[in-house]
Parts: sequence; structure tokens; C-alpha cells
Amino acid sequence: MMNYKTIYMFLAISMLLIPTYIYQNSEATSKGAVVFTIRGYENLKIQNGLTIQGNNYTLTGPINNVKTTTVTTFEQVNIKLHMWDKLGANQKKHVTLYMNLNGASREIKDSDTYIIFDSGEPLQIVDPHKHFVETTISTSNNGNYITLNYDIVFVKSMQKSDLIISAWDQSRYVENTKVVNALQVR
Repeated sequence: MMNYKTIYMFLAISMLLIPTYIYQNSEATSKGAVVFTIRGYENLKIQNGLTIQGNNYTLTGPINNVKTTTVTTFEQVNIKLHMWDKLGANQKKHVTLYMNLNGASREIKDSDTYIIFDSGEPLQIVDPHKHFVETTISTSNNGNYITLNYDIVFVKSMQKSDLIISAWDQSRYVENTKVVNALQVR
């Protein structure tokens, strides 16, 4: 026979987990859209979210396999990230786009080339190997949607590279999304 302490603990855990599960699996999928949750409780999502040079990729989980987009040096490369934010497009956003991830080491800690977008702050670029000659970002809002539009001109080649998108909010809820072999620069 179960004692009251065990029953109480089971009920307390259930009260925490069941609403989270129900909330996380509602709303966005009701329209049939494929989305990837970026923030707990589905506040911020990449929605059909990544475009590289006009190639659209639907991100469906933490690791995504896509066809490699190959570009050449001195060509302007456009990378778009389309997100939906339940709390509104004007909420503070933090997104880091990591690249130059190839070979055996392909995690965030292994990247030394990345672009940091932080709402209301200047764009931060970390590029010790001088892959980029020019990098800009523009944003557009439409209701609860925000699009980050990166334009990058590479001056050095880069082997097939994973991209890792790290997005977080003011509450520091973070989600990392890896796009395997997404980009190659020749």
C-alpha cells in the first residue's frame, strides 16, 4: 500500500508536468505548420525557419540534416531566420549563429566564428580567421513574427560547415539547433 507522502509527491510532479506537456503540444501545430520550439512553453519558435541563398529548410528538432548550400567567395550570402514569438515580436531577442564547424569537433564550444544578434545592441562578429569581409543584419517584424536577415560576404573558403543557431530570451531560456553540413564556401 502506498503511503501519503508517495501519493503527494506523485500528484505534485503530475501537476507540474501535465500542463507543460499539453501547452507545448498545442497552438502552433493546430494549423499544421512544422515548428521548432526555441523557448520553454513555446514562446519563441523558428517557424519553417531557415533559408540559405533561397534554399528553405524546415527545422524539426535539435539536429537537422539538410542539403549543403555551396557559395563562392566575394558572393553575398543571404541567411534568413524566421521566428514566431508568443510574447510579441518586440520582445528582446538574442540569437547567435555559429559556423566554421567541420571535422570531428562540431559543437558550440568548437566554433571560433560566429555572429551575435542582441536586440538593441550593435551586431557582434567573432571571426579570427577573417572569413568575412562584410556582415550585416536586418530585422523585420510582422505581428508575432520576426525575421533576422543576415547578409555575409566571405573572402575565404570554408569547408562544409554545420550551423548552430542558439536563441534565448530575457528569461535566459535557451535552445540550440544544429543544421548539419549547411554551408560550404569555395
